Amino acid sequence: MLTVTEKRETSTIQALLSDRARSYMTKLKRKSACTYKHSIRLAKLADKFASVLGLSDKERIQLIQGCYLHDIGKLSTPISILNQERALNDHEWNSMKKHPVQGARIAMTFAEEVDNRVLETILFHHERWDGRGYPDGLSGENIPYFARICAVLDAFDSMVSDRCYRKGLSASHAIVELKRNSGTQFDPHVVRCFIQYCI
Repeated sequence: MLTVTEKRETSTIQALLSDRARSYMTKLKRKSACTYKHSIRLAKLADKFASVLGLSDKERIQLIQGCYLHDIGKLSTPISILNQERALNDHEWNSMKKHPVQGARIAMTFAEEVDNRVLETILFHHERWDGRGYPDGLSGENIPYFARICAVLDAFDSMVSDRCYRKGLSASHAIVELKRNSGTQFDPHVVRCFIQYCI
């Protein structure tokens, strides 16, 4: 259950989206409340981080939209995998890894209502700085900037949030992990800025 403040913040985020995008996110909320709440938290982090990065108003909205919609492709992921309480096996993991491409396909149905940077964020938020990510194995600055930002925010929130199979890490522990993976999984500049100004 969302608090009054959370409902107000959610309404503000949803106001940045088209009716079709909101409809898809409502479906995601019904399918996986955990994934939906994660998306809300990411959008709020993106809003905070946008001012740190000196983004324009238009860019701020693009980043918030991209982070809010980043997991929309999980609408196509079997519910049994989304709710899995143990580590995923190879078959399940391969299914889960399809969600960025599936998300971009869904977002293309309302592409005239979102900027290309939003689509890139959805599609590429699991790429890695060292080129070992998915779906396309992009590396370094070949990964769109907002996708690199989303990757850091996504990892941080995933680490500090409680899951059905584990307790969330402390922020200090999550910072250690971000630093450890800076320059391999994550853009070092984004990690430095996030740790310095947002935590």
